[in-house]
Amino acid sequence: MQDARNDRFGAALQRWVDSLNTFGEPAVVDAAVAPDVVIHRYGFATQKGQLVEHIVGRDDAGKWCSLSPRSAVFDLPEPVRVVDTDDGPMGVAAFRVKVPDLTNIGRWEFRLADDGRLAWLAHHPGEIEDAVEEHLPMGDRWGAHACEVDAHEHGHDHDHDGHDGHGMVIERREGGGVVIGRRDDDGS
Repeated sequence: MQDARNDRFGAALQRWVDSLNTFGEPAVVDAAVAPDVVIHRYGFATQKGQLVEHIVGRDDAGKWCSLSPRSAVFDLPEPVRVVDTDDGPMGVAAFRVKVPDLTNIGRWEFRLADDGRLAWLAHHPGEIEDAVEEHLPMGDRWGAHACEVDAHEHGHDHDHDGHDGHGMVIERREGGGVVIGRRDDDGS
């Protein structure tokens, strides 16, 4: 019985990985998450262990998946474990994300809806050496008008050099390297 439960949780989390690796492709996200999914994203560096983002619903989960740099590849480096809690079974798994010049291993905790899709997920990134601080206000990342970058509004349906959607600057270097930093107060 434990093997069947582990397989069910493992298959559900693999669908989530597929959502991340397709950058929020709607059909893939629909297969992975319940319509009212809740994602809690925890911080890194000085915000390690603190809830920094609360994402609710399938649409915003898909938007969040679309924010990864196009060079990012997610996978599961070890099998999913299922633990019994007072609130029912919970999956626990390490995740790995690779971009040029960076590999990060973090942890996901998650619960399933009755239909086997993700109902809740906690995203705990691993430590990042020489991490820059995030400046993401708690709440709705996209506001009423998606996001604003360099005084122009836009959605997240494209890869946008120089911006990852929440105050971080991504510089793609020749040869595939990526430098992630913080936008200064003057917008540079």
